Amino acid sequence: MVSRFTAISISTSLLPLKTASTLLRVAAFFIAFNLIMYAASVPKGMAPRWAADIVWGGLSSLGIYAFTAFLLARERRERSELGIVPTWGSATRLVSGLLIGTTVWGAQMGLISLTLGPLNISAAPTVPAVTTWLAVIASFLALSAMEELGFRTYVLRTLIPALGVWPTQLAVAALFGLWHLVFGWPWQTVLMGVVPSGLLFGVVAVRSNGLAMPIGLHAALNIGLWSVGAKETPGAWIINTSPAHTARVESFAPLVGMAVTLLATAVIARWPSPGQPYSSGR
Repeated sequence: MVSRFTAISISTSLLPLKTASTLLRVAAFFIAFNLIMYAASVPKGMAPRWAADIVWGGLSSLGIYAFTAFLLARERRERSELGIVPTWGSATRLVSGLLIGTTVWGAQMGLISLTLGPLNISAAPTVPAVTTWLAVIASFLALSAMEELGFRTYVLRTLIPALGVWPTQLAVAALFGLWHLVFGWPWQTVLMGVVPSGLLFGVVAVRSNGLAMPIGLHAALNIGLWSVGAKETPGAWIINTSPAHTARVESFAPLVGMAVTLLATAVIARWPSPGQPYSSGR
């Protein structure tokens, strides 16, 4: 008869094998995620400029969702485990995410103005039309859905049981940053903006037990950046400051933004929620 000590020893020795298997499955998913995005970039190039990101994000999201469902069926796991089953409350959570993202963005701008120098906001020379706003919102929602399906579903939820909650959140946020770095983003922006934001999105995904809220949050932050001309196309407003404060704002604004994002992450991590608890450290 196998002793209890022997059984525990065998079980412990299998843990690294299980972790390695989990990492291989996650790596395979991540490769497929990027291939799906690449395939969806073909019709993106055929679409009108205003619809390009909507097409790319929308088709990629559908492909990633279908592949995720396929993997879950093979592994005999439920889609509800990953929070990707739409419910009547999904629209409410999406709007809640948009409001949270808008609040975080406003807090960043407000704190920068208070601590580094007054920010002056003026209307852009060309005011975006309503149709432009609608296209921008739809684009960022589609792109946010694409990225959240890629990072905060199979990858996040599969790694948590193997690595623990916070180690997984940090690892996925770092991967999120490296992924943007490969796409040519400046390392300063990745380190102080993308990685902290990725951590916030992951915490919101777990605390809300779904994807609608982090998609809304993700989209709202991007819309905020676009609105002040910090994206590829002109926004609705222009932000500037006096020459006496310009250098200080340019040097320290990213740090203030990162601090606000991490504070929001810490606050949301304490929410009472049906999602995975954070107090246990796993």
